Amino acid sequence: MFKHLPLIFIFQLVFASAVAQSYVEQIQQADELFDKEAFEESLVFRNQALQVIPQSSQEYLTQKSKQLLTEAQLTEDPAEGIELAQTAFTFFNQLKQPSMALQMDLYNLLYHSLAYDGLIEESLKVALESKVKLDADDTYEDPAEIDLIYDIGYLYDRTGNYFEAINYYKKSLELYVAQFGEDNTDVALNYNNLAYSYSHVYNSKYTIEYYRKAADIWEKVYAEKEDEKEYLITVYQNLNAELISYGDLEEAKLMNKRITAFFYSKFPHSTGSKEWRYKEARKLMVLANVRTYAAQGDFKTAKAYCDSLRSETTFSVEQKQDIDFLLSSYMLLSEYAYEKQDYRLSLELCNSVVGIADRYDLKSQKVNIHAKLATTYEKLNDYDKGLFHIDLADSFVNKKNFIASKFAIQVIRASVLLGQQNLLKSEEVVRSNIEQIVVEKTGKKVSLEEVTFNMVHDLGSDNFINIFSKSAQLYLEFFRRSKDQKQLQVAENLYSIAANLFQEYYLKGEFNEVLDHYHQRITEGLLEVAMMKKASFQDKISLLNLIERNASQHLIKEYERKIKRKNLKNDQLLDRVNSLKMELAYYQKKESTSAEDSLLTKNKVLALSSEFDSLTGIISGTEKNYTAFTSSDFNMNSVLEVLSSDQQILKYYVTENYVYSALISKNVVELKKIGESNHFKEQVSDFIAKARDAQSNFKDAAGELYGLLVPKLTQKKLTIIPDNILNYVPFETLYDEKSKEYLVQKHSIAYEYSLPMWLLHKQTTKNNSSYKLAAFSPAYSGGEAYSKSSEFKSLKYAGQEAATIASLFPGDLFSEAKATKAAFLEEKDSYSIFHLSMHSELFEDDFNQSFLLFSNEEKLYFSELYGMNIPAQMVVLSACNTGNGLLKKGEGIMSLSRALTYAGVESSIVSLWPVPDKETSEIMISFYQKLKSGQTKDEALANAKKDFIQNNPMKTHPFYWAGFIVNGNTDAIQNNHFSWYMTLGLVGLLLVIGWVLWKKRNNKLHV
Repeated sequence: MFKHLPLIFIFQLVFASAVAQSYVEQIQQADELFDKEAFEESLVFRNQALQVIPQSSQEYLTQKSKQLLTEAQLTEDPAEGIELAQTAFTFFNQLKQPSMALQMDLYNLLYHSLAYDGLIEESLKVALESKVKLDADDTYEDPAEIDLIYDIGYLYDRTGNYFEAINYYKKSLELYVAQFGEDNTDVALNYNNLAYSYSHVYNSKYTIEYYRKAADIWEKVYAEKEDEKEYLITVYQNLNAELISYGDLEEAKLMNKRITAFFYSKFPHSTGSKEWRYKEARKLMVLANVRTYAAQGDFKTAKAYCDSLRSETTFSVEQKQDIDFLLSSYMLLSEYAYEKQDYRLSLELCNSVVGIADRYDLKSQKVNIHAKLATTYEKLNDYDKGLFHIDLADSFVNKKNFIASKFAIQVIRASVLLGQQNLLKSEEVVRSNIEQIVVEKTGKKVSLEEVTFNMVHDLGSDNFINIFSKSAQLYLEFFRRSKDQKQLQVAENLYSIAANLFQEYYLKGEFNEVLDHYHQRITEGLLEVAMMKKASFQDKISLLNLIERNASQHLIKEYERKIKRKNLKNDQLLDRVNSLKMELAYYQKKESTSAEDSLLTKNKVLALSSEFDSLTGIISGTEKNYTAFTSSDFNMNSVLEVLSSDQQILKYYVTENYVYSALISKNVVELKKIGESNHFKEQVSDFIAKARDAQSNFKDAAGELYGLLVPKLTQKKLTIIPDNILNYVPFETLYDEKSKEYLVQKHSIAYEYSLPMWLLHKQTTKNNSSYKLAAFSPAYSGGEAYSKSSEFKSLKYAGQEAATIASLFPGDLFSEAKATKAAFLEEKDSYSIFHLSMHSELFEDDFNQSFLLFSNEEKLYFSELYGMNIPAQMVVLSACNTGNGLLKKGEGIMSLSRALTYAGVESSIVSLWPVPDKETSEIMISFYQKLKSGQTKDEALANAKKDFIQNNPMKTHPFYWAGFIVNGNTDAIQNNHFSWYMTLGLVGLLLVIGWVLWKKRNNKLHV
């Protein structure tokens, strides 16, 4: 027996070797098939290998993990995927030398399965855990590893943490571009999702920019191959929605045409293997058309699109998602009709789909439809039907959870009850509703009078802003009817809470219609309360602080960023500081869901604060003009400290229902209710038209507006901060019928965008001891039409005007062929004053196409200025319509003046309408002469206009002289104090010399 042992041993070795060779080949084949995504075939070879691999071996643990990973690829049930991934990890975790690649595959499986099962928070936690593993071992060069960074951004996006989403999307974008270049579908998808996240932090600039980049890339990628995932129509639809929200309806209309043409070119028929793709693409196309036509007020066409979608929808329980989308389309149109006050159409649309929502038991749609029916019937004064539908909406809402809709329904109920004149019941509903919010949020039972902002500070959403502001509105109406001061106090407190919630909600980006709507409602309520309670001086200061801190901060943020970065070597430093401010605000307000989440949030705040302090320290050390001013920190007391005793500020507020003014003096704030908004806007529009028409009889209209808009002024210098349609009004032309004088003949007038902007201009005043002027006067051929209605011909007086102005100040004249766009761009950092005597073209319906025209027919588009940094003290635009443009809600006029402020220019002189060449030249030369004598900009322009009126008795109509206004910093350019100092210095020097000579003479006499 012992003799045969060596033979048996050799046989066993040979057999083991053959088995090992067999399963190694099977594993290799399984891996190759897995990589090719042939999962079923891969699983066959993997199972065969597992049958012969010893279960006690490390190889078994590896292959068992891969087997479960492969099985997970074949299931469509995310819950099963989660179970398979977790089981796979039990084998993987026993490995002594685990493979990083396999570990990442398992993590990928687990967090994707969790996400598909709707467990987003858990998915994000796993993805972050896998990133920690990868950070210690890799440099993110493998595409799958870059996908992880992108996926984390997506998961943060889904949780509503858009700042972290933006950070991860930016990182994955950088890695994708480095790996694949720009023209890659993953890069485009990254841009699309980055845009989506930016849309949620109110940054329309980056939202539109990144959607366009995504569209451009996908157009290149799919120029010669099929877009099977319908990326292009998706991004077109996203861009269309954002453009409408931004207020650029003309561009949105063009995008909608593009969507529709693209759809019909790709899907001429709806049958075949592409039917499901056709249906998804068609839904997006219909949605874009409904939105676009509804925004134009063309409800007939918008409804036709809804009806066409309805005719193609399969109504069955299995198609609930399609049915839900259909109802959402009708409700979108209903909302537009409601906002345009077409209440009958809004009712018709709601009633046309309410039966469908009932039939398929779509509870959220039933709540929305019946709530909209209730508010619409209220507008039509049919309060019984309104109450009927709000009862139905209330019956469908989920009352177990803390959701805004159940509280919003009670606000609608209270409003309907007020319409029925049931004041006691209406007040009872509002009171119990607000108290219930506090109970469910804090667990404390307090009376309405005891409710404070701190109790609800983390409810900074548009839904709760609406609930508190509407409740305040109702209590204000209760007071109007009862004159009970306690109700006025409650109204004031609720408006204050709504204002503070808005400040928590608003992330300091550009205003959209929703933000503007809530801001106007709160502003109107606060002003009404202040006037009804006869507010004290300090009450008015607090009121203006609340209002101004909530106004749009988009322009001031960009201006502040430009003026603070003029001497910075790294322009990206301030961009990061501004991003940190927004991120800090988010995390400081974030409500934690667990102890672990609370710790993570706390650490995040500490890390962001540390980085913020570090960067601001670096900036402060290198930038002398850097200040910590932000408009969210705005305080009226700072305005009063800086405001001189000979100056007043007149701030207007045009809200949804009324127009108000606030006259701010050194120690006094006077509030005035001017009138109803709709009638007032008609009156102002009529006056503006007359002011621009040299043949019109304007004085009666100018006198009426003077009586409405101008309170009793006690100081010579006046800064006007207009709002809404008042941005188009040249206040200089308002006529005092008592004194028979224009306002400009009594006061020097300047304009500002906001109180925080006025304060920032005062706080960043520069030393004007050295300055240089560049005057541009292009030559035009006049032979080719550039305008929509006329040719750009040579400006007869512009050349002489520019030459004369250039001779008054140190600097240079860029005339005729030298006045090029390239010269302006090259020299924009070299001069502190620019005088641009040239043609301009304004497209009020498309700001991006408006331009200044330099020599050689070169156009400098207004939109280009937004991306520039122009460190000038003043830019004078001696051109037509440079102060006009599209009025954007909450932001003001999209004009060249605004674009210059955005670019960092301290002050601008612009025109509100086309001013004749000769008259322009006379006013401009006079203006500069007065600047040279040491007058401030507002005084110089006012005096130039007064001189013109006096010297041209046949041209006293405002058309000839009132078009130009000064916006921004009004400080003098030429500092006349210098000559006094020189005189005093010379006198002092002569006295010293005289004393020395006298001394020498006396010394000689004593020798």
